[in-house]
Amino acid sequence: MWAVVTSGSRFVSATRLDAVGIPTPPALVTADDVALGKPNPEGYLSAAQALKAPPTKCVVADAVSGAQAALATGMRAIGVEGGGPRSDDGVEFLVRDLHRLRIDQAPDLRRLLVGP
Repeated sequence: MWAVVTSGSRFVSATRLDAVGIPTPPALVTADDVALGKPNPEGYLSAAQALKAPPTKCVVADAVSGAQAALATGMRAIGVEGGGPRSDDGVEFLVRDLHRLRIDQAPDLRRLLVGP
């Protein structure tokens, strides 16, 4: 199960996912669905609820503000470097981008694989 939580609108998000060939996820939480955006954790809590998954069983990969929002819910976080300041505060992994990131579904996040 997976979700997308974004600060973009539903229209823009769906259009961009379609443009790159990514199917609509089981849960798509956009700026249209929440009162407060990141770094407020509302979007991630909504996604967990839609997936019927407790936050402690969720892993998030996001930029600094998103990773901090995920951590505030009890989710585990992979920080993704980007346009913001570099910060690994609380994240278990810090990656340059998501280009080669693959996560094998496993109860132990140490099975995270980064590579081809």
